[in-house]
This record gives sequence, structure tokens and C-alpha cells, in this order.
Amino acid sequence: MKDLNLVHGYADGELTANERAHVESLLQSSPQAQAEFEAIKNLKSFLAAQPSKPVEPALWKSCAKRLDEIDRAKRTEGFITRYAWALSLLLFVVIMGGGYLRRIHGSSVGTGEVAAYASSLVPISGPKPRQAEQLNTWINDQTGQRPKITLDPSRILGVAIADQGDRRIVSVRFTDQSGELALMVIPGVTAVDGVQPMGNGMFACKIDKMNGVTWGDGDCAVVLIGNRDYEYLRTVALALYR
Repeated sequence: MKDLNLVHGYADGELTANERAHVESLLQSSPQAQAEFEAIKNLKSFLAAQPSKPVEPALWKSCAKRLDEIDRAKRTEGFITRYAWALSLLLFVVIMGGGYLRRIHGSSVGTGEVAAYASSLVPISGPKPRQAEQLNTWINDQTGQRPKITLDPSRILGVAIADQGDRRIVSVRFTDQSGELALMVIPGVTAVDGVQPMGNGMFACKIDKMNGVTWGDGDCAVVLIGNRDYEYLRTVALALYR
């Protein structure tokens, strides 16, 4: 490439004495250099024979724009061709890194997804704990998470599970003086989208037309659902989360 550039400079009379000597030697030994030199001379002769008619500015602007586009396309193609392996590696790292961050830092789900999880829950024969810590141990065994939940075992009505991909979601039905409530633990999720802040890290949400209060706890989201107003659910949630 450098020698061919020198051939162009030789045809234009722009070389130093040493460069001219190098090109003259090259022209004697290289058919490719000879052909390039002849092509340059023919082009110069053709241009010199043309009448010096000014080019229309609009036409020149259009041609220059098209030439710039061609040049950019060639540069882009050359870059991609040269660094395709590196770009592929970068894409692989981004994909794997994103998956790793999701596993480490969790992600978020919408209230519609939470409703879908709730509808897929299957009741099972769960533990009959005598102490609150036994319930937390069971939740940890099922989900790999141990949220800070303090629930009187005598109030537990039943438990249910739902497998969603590589995560297991659990639900605990329990009762209070006003009736039944449900507590869902969703691992690998740190937030629920489409919610309204209520203070104390609690958020109001609507789950399948029922009111809910959600909060994050480590690498999981906890959702309390019941036929109550939001402030009532928030009070229950604060009592549980201690």
C-alpha cells in the first residue's frame, strides 16, 4: 500500500530524490506498480483534455454526499470485519454480565406478573410450625431466601408454591381479626413495578383487583395481599416485617 501511494506521488512530482529513486526501481521490477503508474498517467491525460467547465454546485454537493456515504460504509465494513471477533466477545460478555447482575442484584416484575404468579400457586401440605423461625426456615428451603417475617404460627391457614423458571415462589395464607390474608415471597426480585410509595420502604400495589403492599428484603420481594385498605395492609406488613 505504501509503495502504491508513492507511485501516485511520483506521478504528481511530489517525492523526494530518495523516494523517486525507490519508485523508479519499483517500476522496473513490479508489474503491479507499472500498471498503477500507467493508469494514473492515463487518468491525468484524460482530465487534462477535458474542458474547464465549472461543476454545478448542487450536482457537486450531491456527488460529495454520496462519496462520503460510500467512504463511511467502507470504513464501517472494514472496522466490523477487522474486529468482528472482539465485538462478538463484547456481546457475549454483556449478555453473561447482565445475567450475572440479575442473579446478584435481582430484578423487577410488574404487578401483572405478580398476579400471574398468584394464579399459578398450588396448595401443598406445608409445615405446621410451632415457632415463627420454623416458617422462615421452610421459606428458605423453598426459595433460597430468608426474609424478615415474624408470623404467629397459630394464624397460618396453609401454604402454596409455584415454580417459575429457575425460581420457586411461595405463598402463606394466614388470618387476622378481619379475615384471610396472603403473603407471597418472590425470590430473585428486588422490586415490583407500577407501585406507589407509602413510606417505611413499603409500596402500595393492585394485584388481580385486590390491594397489596410490597417491600424488598435482600434478594426477594415480599407482597402482602388482602381485601383491606392500603393503610390497614401497611400496618400488618410493618408488624410482620420486624
